[in-house]
Amino acid sequence: MTSLYISLGHNSSCVLAKGMSIIVGFEQERLDRVKSSSAYPRLAIDRCEMYAGEPIEAAYVGHWFDDFGLKDSKYLDMEHLRSVTKNIVGLSPEFTHHDSHAQSAMSFYRSVSGREFEDADIVVLDGFGNRQECLSVYEVSGLPGTRPKLKHRTYGYRRSLGLMYQYTTSYLGLKMHQDEYKLLGYESHVLEYMTHGKAAEVKARIAEQARDHVEIMLFAEAKPAPQYGDLIDREELENAKTMWFERAAKWRKMFDHRLSEDGVRACIAFCAQTFLEECVVELIDRLCPVPMGKPAPALILTGGCFYNVKLNRRIMVDTQRRIFPHPLAGDQGAAMGHYPGLYSKDLSWGDRAILGRNGQLPVGVEMVGRDRWAMRAVELIESDRIVNVVRDGMEFGPRALCNTTTFALPTRENVRRINALNERDEFMPMAPVLTASAANSMFVNFDYARTTYANRFMITTCAFAVKPPAQLMGVAHKDPVDEFYTARPQVVNDFSDLGRMLQQFPHETLINTSFNYHGEPIVWSEDDACKTHEMQCFRAESLSMTKPITLLVRS
Repeated sequence: MTSLYISLGHNSSCVLAKGMSIIVGFEQERLDRVKSSSAYPRLAIDRCEMYAGEPIEAAYVGHWFDDFGLKDSKYLDMEHLRSVTKNIVGLSPEFTHHDSHAQSAMSFYRSVSGREFEDADIVVLDGFGNRQECLSVYEVSGLPGTRPKLKHRTYGYRRSLGLMYQYTTSYLGLKMHQDEYKLLGYESHVLEYMTHGKAAEVKARIAEQARDHVEIMLFAEAKPAPQYGDLIDREELENAKTMWFERAAKWRKMFDHRLSEDGVRACIAFCAQTFLEECVVELIDRLCPVPMGKPAPALILTGGCFYNVKLNRRIMVDTQRRIFPHPLAGDQGAAMGHYPGLYSKDLSWGDRAILGRNGQLPVGVEMVGRDRWAMRAVELIESDRIVNVVRDGMEFGPRALCNTTTFALPTRENVRRINALNERDEFMPMAPVLTASAANSMFVNFDYARTTYANRFMITTCAFAVKPPAQLMGVAHKDPVDEFYTARPQVVNDFSDLGRMLQQFPHETLINTSFNYHGEPIVWSEDDACKTHEMQCFRAESLSMTKPITLLVRS
């Protein structure tokens, strides 16, 4: 059966599958060039149709609306969708947004791990799903054909930890749905604005607040009345915003009123991160106990909260369990839960043609063959150049996994240069790509062993076994309070083309950050790549910096 899996709302998307195999997938933002686009994913749907080669038999639609009946809105064009297929399947009270998240994450975990008959616990934690669901916990039997079984569900916008983090981001003057990850960057500077003693005191106070909130979440199991006049209960959502803004304002009063804007952001980000971690660890401890005398089931984590890589490591350390945060934890991956068992071992779903624009390339953009690009990248990086690479299928999801990537030697100076070229601020974190051999010796074995499958997707952090040398400080992040360093790795096979390229460098490690200008989506087409390259060159010229080189790898 040829089917579409369509996710509505921010980060809207469409995936084409034939039977149980994913063929292509596109996020609307990559095509309409609007960061975190929430538009009806018409362009993504049309693009998937091009690859179908036969009529679309069904479209499965995921959303977070209170009303399960699909109807026209700014997120959905029913006339267009009916022109694609008459068989349109939505969610229902029996199969909700969170149920779809859980099924999607389980299917992907089994695809990449090969552990099809393993027991697991699944935690879904996000802003909200249908009828204000904000936390759902499931157990999965390893028996063939079993689906996740719901154990607990919390309802209510005011209970939502996803909304807490989102509204804290907004309180700090940053963009919701885009800048949440920056809070980790700000938090890492917190000791520039308070002493260790003060940080410990604040952490204890926040932990007490978190314990109180957990008790509320554990007993908020009553479903709110559904909203039929609007997609969601906007009045109650505004109440939640007010509540979390008031909480952030109280946190602000714990610190010196003379703090700079960066200082305020660092201190309140520290509070928000502590609150999130303390709540989630306690919830998992209470809701996902390990059966006596049995091996601990894997923990599969999905929902937007689990894009928080520091939270994911905290869960791993506190629970002592193997974890798998879903690389598509956001809504763009949720609709695929409609069909259990959809199969894919990677996320390079965005097929694209790279043909060289008939030779009409800007200065500094080079067209290279598939057998040549790695050698050329090594030449440039060894001379300390910033190198953008666009090759093969575009990554589906928020991470650049070396197909649409900026590479550089992993120094702090190169982090500064890349941020400057893309007009990003200095709080933007960067991650390493490295060989499996390098990772095995570089990271604490406990961390690395418990993230075996997740560490291919830059979705959790691992602690360095020893303090990293200066040559790696561009991808090392010091814990804001404790004396250790972590990184958010993408680990690759030593014997892959990329692995052999990495072996040419000290520590077999490079910076791997997304190829995009600040405020714009990751590039998709060769035209996008050329435009972004020219913007970077303009910045480089204005700052008297060396210009980057962009390699387009021929399809």
